[in-house]
Amino acid sequence: MPFVGGDVSMVFVLPNEKDGLASLENQMEKVFAPQNPRREFLFVALPKFKIETTIQLVNILKNENEKLSVRPRPIYVELLEKKVIL
Repeated sequence: MPFVGGDVSMVFVLPNEKDGLASLENQMEKVFAPQNPRREFLFVALPKFKIETTIQLVNILKNENEKLSVRPRPIYVELLEKKVIL
């Protein structure tokens, strides 16, 4: 069941049987193999959810600072000092 919106795309994989989730989990390689899915109309209710991620910037900023070592001060200091007007 594909979903496409903006820069996001997802595929929801649903079991055929009501209690078929365990069987589906054991066949994940087969589920995501290229295939011609069949079309079937059904009602699916999904709870609202939010996807978040965390990025560790320490190593990235250290590498950028090394690349820009000819600058009088690190670039991320300038980024942090930008003023925001609301």
